[in-house]
Amino acid sequence: MKLKICSTQLRELTNKAMESSLERVFIGTGHLTEKELIVEEIDECPNISENPETLFKADPLCIYTVYKKAESLNKTIVLLVHTHPESPEPSLLDIRNMKTWLIPWLIISSLTGESKVWMCRDGKPIEIPIELNNC
Repeated sequence: MKLKICSTQLRELTNKAMESSLERVFIGTGHLTEKELIVEEIDECPNISENPETLFKADPLCIYTVYKKAESLNKTIVLLVHTHPESPEPSLLDIRNMKTWLIPWLIISSLTGESKVWMCRDGKPIEIPIELNNC
C-alpha cells in the first residue's frame, strides 16, 4: 500500500503546519485501489480541541461536509492529516484513534516540516510510503 499525493499539496500542508503553533487537521479525499490511495483534494477542518496546542479534534460537522462533498463526486475519504509540535511519529492517542479511522494518517512536524504516513495494521502503526506526483 502506498499513498499518492501531489507534491504541491504536500508542500502547502507543510507550510501550513510550520506557520502555526496549534495542531491543524485536514481531510484528504480521492480514490482507493488495491495498492494505492490517491489523494485528489484536501480540506482543512477546524480543530475544536480544548488543548489545540497538543491535541486535535476535527469538527464533526466539517468531516460530515467533506464526506458528503466527496460522495457527490464519487470519491471517498482516503487520508487524515494533522500536525504535531514535535516529530511526525504517532502519539499513543493517535494510535488508539488509528484503530477507528482505518485510513492513512499523514503527520507533519510543525518544527521541522518532516512528514510520515502511518496506518494501523494488527493494532500497530506501520509507516507506508509516499509517492509524490507532479500535479
